Amino acid sequence: MQKKFTFVLISCLCSIFCFGQFEKGAITSQLKFDNLTNTRLRTSKGFQNTNFSITPGAGFFIKDNLEVGVGFNYNRNRERFNGVAGFYHQQLNSIGFNAYGNYYFGKGKLKPYVTLQSGWQHTKGFHENETTGGRTNFNYSRLYIGGGLGVNFTINNKVQLFTEAVYNNKSPFYNNRNQLNIATGVRIFFNRRKK
Repeated sequence: MQKKFTFVLISCLCSIFCFGQFEKGAITSQLKFDNLTNTRLRTSKGFQNTNFSITPGAGFFIKDNLEVGVGFNYNRNRERFNGVAGFYHQQLNSIGFNAYGNYYFGKGKLKPYVTLQSGWQHTKGFHENETTGGRTNFNYSRLYIGGGLGVNFTINNKVQLFTEAVYNNKSPFYNNRNQLNIATGVRIFFNRRKK
């Protein structure tokens, strides 16, 4: 957790030294690594955990500093651990679509933003007790909605890195399952439309 916090803090501080290209007509492409609070790629004695989430997407600036976009997300979760009643094994795969709106603030070097996001996600998988053979299958869909803050910083006039924290309500209509989603990614700007 400390490494993730340090990364987010350094990303925010680096943004102070960068410029952005946030004018009406700009087209963006992005690759975002979501849910960093749950991302794991490790194996140890009696425990295996490989979770990751990735979201490619595209956006368009409908006004100066106001971007709207869509994305496709994929989440993979594989866990094996030693529990009270034996070894447990869980596998989940999720796919979905999302829409977002980002409003960027400030002039010059610092470009923080607020974001609103909403989407649909379908999850399929199972949870199994390897000792007893008991197995539970999952197959469900849900809507989610969230809002948060982020910051962009520029590598060059076409490539920018970003990090954001979004508080999601994963089931707004029938279940109160909230989650803080920390994400980071790269955003590529294409030629702006001529005015």
